[in-house]
Formats: sequence, C-alpha cells, structure tokens
Amino acid sequence: MVKNTLFSTTPILQHSLATPLTNILSLSELALENIKQENLYKPEQELQRVLLNAKHMQSMLAFRDRQQRYVFSPQKAINELLCINDQTRIKKNLVTRIVIPANKFLCGNKLLFQEIVVCLLNNAHESYNKKTKHKLVFLSAINKNSNCLLSVVDAGKGMNWWEKQMALKPFSSFKQNHSGLGLFFVKQTVEKEFNGSVNIRSKIKQGTTIELSFPYYMQ
Repeated sequence: MVKNTLFSTTPILQHSLATPLTNILSLSELALENIKQENLYKPEQELQRVLLNAKHMQSMLAFRDRQQRYVFSPQKAINELLCINDQTRIKKNLVTRIVIPANKFLCGNKLLFQEIVVCLLNNAHESYNKKTKHKLVFLSAINKNSNCLLSVVDAGKGMNWWEKQMALKPFSSFKQNHSGLGLFFVKQTVEKEFNGSVNIRSKIKQGTTIELSFPYYMQ
C-alpha cells in the first residue's frame, strides 16, 4: 500500500480494488483452463464470482460520491465481502457468526461499512507473530439493543493502554509501510457516517477485541 501523508480515500480505493481485480483475473484463467481440459465443464460458479467482483469494482470506481447515504443490509454486505475474499489467507483462518436478520438495515455508505470490516480483519490477522501457524480471527455480527453489534477478535500480541490510545489517532501505526489510517479511519467512519460507537479491549499477549455498534435504520 502506498504511504500517504494526508488523510485520503486513495489507500481505501487501492486496497478495495486490488482483491477483486486479482480474483477476476485468477477466476477467468481457471475457467478458461478448465474449459480447455473438459468438454463437459460448466463454469457457472467461477463466472458468478467474476461478476460479483466486477460489480464490487464498479461500485468502488463510483466511490467519489462519499456523501451518498442509502439503506442496505449489513448481513448481505458482510456475506458479499466474504465471498469476494474467499481465496485470501485471512478467510482460511476466519471463524464467522453472522446472525443478523435479512430484514435489518443500516443507513449509510455500504462501501465504507465493508472497508471497516476489511480493515479490522487485516489488523487482526497482522497482530499475530509471523511464526504463528494458526492465525485465527473471529468475526461476529449479532442483534443487541436495536443495534447491529459487529465484533472482531484475535489472540495476537495485544496492545497496552498507550498503544490503544495512539491507535485511534491519525497517522499512527505500529506496522511498517502503512498509512496509519486503520483504527482512526474505523472510529471516524463509525461515528460520523453511521452514528455508531467503537469499543476496544486488549491485553498484551492475550489478543484484542474490537466491538462496533451500528444503530439500525428505523423506517
């Protein structure tokens, strides 16, 4: 990721477009290879995923209209994101529990919501020591007090009090080659875009739990 000195949507766009573009290329190559090898092969599954990734890229290219707010299903948004990132190393070590009803909605920018989830999952994965074999990350989304409660839990290195405070400040990062937008971006977006809240619990050598609370859209 390109290091930025000012707050910008550039790293968000680069990150969000990179994965679906890679998926489109690899899935297209896979479908073509299977077609050549098997006369009876039907590439419906690969083509459906290509289409899903292409639609996600199309949405990201229209990302400049950040003020656009609309009603969307958090359940569908999360499942779409998981499908797009199905072949990533994070997905292979991800345990999910998504129990939000399909008739519950949020009001805001769906792409920003998805980028929040991506940011938290990446942070959780990278919190582990490089030598750790099983880098388990837990993602859950449930109903709680008329809110959507989204949680990301890891058993990585954890943070002390000072690191937690610094992590919520702009351009603060404990990782190399990062813009430092991580948790600051998450907190700003949850609070300003969705009128939600962020809660962080972390202990050194025990891991981190990040809970995001989003009020549901009330018709």
